[in-house]
This record gives sequence, structure tokens and C-alpha cells, in this order.
Amino acid sequence: MQKLVITAAIAACALALTACGTPASDTGKPGDSKDSAGQSPTATTEEFDFSTIKPDPEVVKLVPKDVKERDVLRNGASTDYAPLEMLKEDGTTPTGAEVDLTKAIALTMGLKDGTTTTETFAALLPKVGSTYDIGASGFTVTAERIKTYDMLAFKNMGTLFAVKKGNPSGFNPDDPCGATVGVQTGSYQEEDVLPRLNKECLAAGKPEIKIQKEDLVNMVIPKVISGQYDAVIADDPVTAYNVKKAEGQLETVGKIFDTTPLAIVVNKKNQDLSKAVKAAMDSLMKSGKFKEIMAVYGADGDIYPEVKLNPDTK
Repeated sequence: MQKLVITAAIAACALALTACGTPASDTGKPGDSKDSAGQSPTATTEEFDFSTIKPDPEVVKLVPKDVKERDVLRNGASTDYAPLEMLKEDGTTPTGAEVDLTKAIALTMGLKDGTTTTETFAALLPKVGSTYDIGASGFTVTAERIKTYDMLAFKNMGTLFAVKKGNPSGFNPDDPCGATVGVQTGSYQEEDVLPRLNKECLAAGKPEIKIQKEDLVNMVIPKVISGQYDAVIADDPVTAYNVKKAEGQLETVGKIFDTTPLAIVVNKKNQDLSKAVKAAMDSLMKSGKFKEIMAVYGADGDIYPEVKLNPDTK
């Protein structure tokens, strides 16, 4: 649920700068020495078996000629948003739930492959429809994005706190006022959730949350484990993945809240491709493969039975 600040100087990229950020929902990971050093998060060794994905004849019929001739579905992603998109241990190969989903969509469309290229998040949306066929990078649905892009929503993604195992600081997710909370800069949680919670704190006559910003969620995690921060806040798949990778040093607290649809993005100018990608996603949902892919990364909660095209977020 990365949602970067829009300024006059970057107005041309405004659409790109209002998306994913922490899965997220929603963009780092803890656990090992690389993560603790603040480098890009790395993946688990578990992998989905793509040999189980077969072309769907009804979907194949919908694939645009240029994509069919290229035989590859191209995706761009900011690979610092585990578990949705991240890097393998080699530090260069993209992996993650949406990376695997891109490949599965391509195979369902009868293509040879679905590839993901690492890209800075702010540059992604402007390139969807030219450099990239789709954008699968923790994008949440917004009214602004829907003006230019078809958003193929496939699950809800919300916000979730995590604390050091045992919650030694006594952090209360229902009353975080006065607590020290780490968050990824540019995320939905940093730009929207925490400021909103602070307004509630002030209105109740309580101290504000002490917001500690870091470039990546995996840079927040060691400070929560060490007790420097009381909690971390991120998209729920991101929080859950980091807790899993922390191997018993963290635990989630409270309930998932502030849910928003998570979507794959296609430029509205390419309606044929949009229809083909939606059909492929629906086919994967119907077969159960969609959920299987997401489950590899613990991101299989609240998946829709079929794609919601440009859902109303009001």
C-alpha cells in the first residue's frame, strides 16, 4: 500500500506516487543479518510449482497480437515490498507473491513467460502501457489511479501492528497514543494512517504517537526487536511476513484495519490486454491456483472469488 508524497516538482508522476509502500500493505523484511543491515529484503526458499499452470483456451483467445508475438508478459515492480515483491538471495532476481502471480497469469494466457523488472516505485505507473504491460507492485485502488488505469483488484489489504515477542512495552494497538512506532517513509501508514491516529490522540487529550520513519520496513524491524521502538506498522501481508521471518522475535497485535483493495494495473488505453489479464486472473481464482500462489508467501487472506474491476473505494 505504498503511497508516496506528491509535490509540485514531481506532479508528472503523481499517479505513480500514490501507491504501495511499507505488503505492504506491504514493503520490507527482517530476520537475518542482511535485513538487519537495512539491505533489500530477501525471500524464503519455498517456491510455487509453475508446471501446474496450463493455458486456458478461453483466455488465450483474448490475448492481444503484440503480446502474443512477444510471448512474454512484462511487469515492473519495486522489489523492496515483501512478501509481494522482493529479491532472491542473489540480490538481483525478483520473487514474491505478485512476481509469481505475473508468471502464472502469463502461462494462463498461453505465453512463454511473465517477467518482472526491478524499478523504482515512483517510475512504475508512467511506464505501464509502454515499457511494462502491467504493474503488479502492491498497488492499492484509488480514485485518481482509476482515471488512467484499469485496476484489477484481487484481495483486500489492510494495516497491522507488530511488536517484540511478549510485547514487553505493553503497546496497545487500540490506544497507541504516546508510543514509539516505526514506519516506512512514503507508505500509506506514514502518510495517512498514523497522522489520522495522531489527530484522534490529540482530540482525546492524549500524547501523539512518536513516529519513527525509515526507508524500508526491514530497517524498522531490528529497532522493534531491540526495544528502541514499541511497534512497527505496515500493510498486513508485510507485517505478517516480517513476523514470520523474525523467527519468534516478533508477534502481531490487534486486528487488521483500514482495508483497501489491492490490484494489478493495466493502462486503460489497452482494453484488450486488460480483458485478457482479468480473464487469466479469474481463471486462476476459479482453479484455486491464485490462492496457492499467494499462500506460499502468507498473503492468501481475503482473496476475492473473482476480479473486481475498478472497485469503488468510498
